Amino acid sequence: MPSYIEIATPLVSEHRAEQERKLQEQLAKMPPRENKPRPPPVDANAKYFEQLKAKGLVEEPKPLPTEDELQASYNKFMAMSPADVYKTEDPAEQLFQATKHMRDDHVVILLQQGAPTTYADRLYGYTPLHIAAVNGRAEMVANLIDAGAAVDIKDKDGNIPLALARKGHHEVAIKILEMATPAELRGEP
Repeated sequence: MPSYIEIATPLVSEHRAEQERKLQEQLAKMPPRENKPRPPPVDANAKYFEQLKAKGLVEEPKPLPTEDELQASYNKFMAMSPADVYKTEDPAEQLFQATKHMRDDHVVILLQQGAPTTYADRLYGYTPLHIAAVNGRAEMVANLIDAGAAVDIKDKDGNIPLALARKGHHEVAIKILEMATPAELRGEP
């Protein structure tokens, strides 16, 4: 007795051949396709911008600065003093802003000038040491602790900088543990 495969294989082949023949007949009956060039795609944003520009509602965008202009602007910014950059005369707030913007060079300058490390922002109660710990800035943390930053000061949620550093910045947590005394870490005077 023949197997199912022996019976089905010729039938499937015949069916496929019949389907292919029908497809070829249908394609032969179809009119030839015209090869018209497609119109270019419409940039809706550019069209809308041109309409607004014609009404005088927008100006032509300024060209992007060149590499030399960017470098000159960067050099000018880097040469500025912390007071010019952070728009405040309070050295403690300048130190906080320099820490927040991760400007190690400004932090060092301000600490050398004797800026207090105790400034805390109103929103979270973060000190510069909290900010440095949250951002994973181990060298900045070391500079702040060397300058006398309190490692036991708590933010508004009751977190000391070490607790914030433990949430992903282990190098900073190790630096705080190395530099702080056990009494400071326990919150003792």
